[in-house]
Amino acid sequence: DRMGMRLDGPRLTHTRGFNITSDGTAPGAIQVPGDGFPIVLMADRQTTGGYPKIGCVISSDLATVARLRPGNTIRFELASLEKAATARIDLENWFAKLPSSIESFTPSGIIDTTALNTENLISGVVGPDDSIEPHT
Repeated sequence: DRMGMRLDGPRLTHTRGFNITSDGTAPGAIQVPGDGFPIVLMADRQTTGGYPKIGCVISSDLATVARLRPGNTIRFELASLEKAATARIDLENWFAKLPSSIESFTPSGIIDTTALNTENLISGVVGPDDSIEPHT
């Protein structure tokens, strides 16, 4: 969900236990609760957490993680601060160019709103005055 993405795989263990003093969380932080299965914290995450954090998904990859479906495979790799910053700049540049790539839509013809309002555009939907007898 929007709070976090629980990862499945080998259970992680910790020699000192999983409960630590609560501290702040960041989008993409990977925390490991007591059951040993990591959780990637997403947009609606809690503001603090009392589980160990073992890493953080870089901000430019967080939307990609959010689109994963159950059963998809995820692989993490170490990213330097420079690589993360470059990836963020590349993503910001892509978003900056996006508006200029959108073409305006011009309808070809006249839209007859009266016809649209009187036609049953969704099969199987009936109004209160419609007959419920099957058509023969």
